[in-house]
Amino acid sequence: MRRWNRKQDEILNYSLTGKANPSSTGVFNLSPSVRTYLEDRALIVASLQARGASEVHIHHNLHDEAGEILTRQVLNGFLRQHGLWEKLEAVEVDLASVADGLWTSSQEGHLITWCEQIRLLRWALGVDPQIVPLWHCPTLDLKESQDLLHGGVTVRGRSSQVGPWDIRMQRDVAVDYIARVAAELKVRGARPAGPEVEGWAEELRAKSLGDSVDLLAGARTIAEMTQDGLKTLGSLAIAREQYASYLIEQFGANEPIEFSSWQAARAERVRLQ
Repeated sequence: MRRWNRKQDEILNYSLTGKANPSSTGVFNLSPSVRTYLEDRALIVASLQARGASEVHIHHNLHDEAGEILTRQVLNGFLRQHGLWEKLEAVEVDLASVADGLWTSSQEGHLITWCEQIRLLRWALGVDPQIVPLWHCPTLDLKESQDLLHGGVTVRGRSSQVGPWDIRMQRDVAVDYIARVAAELKVRGARPAGPEVEGWAEELRAKSLGDSVDLLAGARTIAEMTQDGLKTLGSLAIAREQYASYLIEQFGANEPIEFSSWQAARAERVRLQ
């Protein structure tokens, strides 16, 4: 609906002034250095997601394994072959270097974050024409990273119609889902009460109840979801909001900035508010 409303504004603007909105037509001119950086990030994050999936598999199916596990060797070889090893952030070097099967459960928990980063990067860089919306209740899809690692698709040199205005819409939807999921979990007693949710959680939930007004998550509404489903969707929404906010700033920059540096700066801004 937001995209449709924006298109109507464009048509109206053109019919009245004879000019189309230059920020919503054609290919967005992303800085070459930023684009190269994001292309590299897509491959790096894909390798991290694949490694994380392997770690989860090892921890849950160790008794089924036979022979030596070579996931680390293969993925690190991929990174070095493509000149990406030296472009890893410090925490990523640690994750890639540790022996197979030695990731902690906390480290494996980054899978959701990487999954959303891959989705956003593939869409923003022109690999995918659309991104799976949160109301479709996206899952942890490893195929999106496997395609990049095994040459099924490439992120290099593609044109994209996505601009910061499109990414901003995805961020805003994610914010709506974060608030709604937080309110639902708080009312169910599954989320500790705090000043950031007290006073509005019950009101937001009351206003959202009903098939015609509540946010959708697949075939269900938020109010109909299980507690585990809510937590997963909430984690996906948080990851999408954060990386979309990062990409909005990157799309307007001349030079790239590391995601970890951006996170630290954002946290400091929040602390000072």
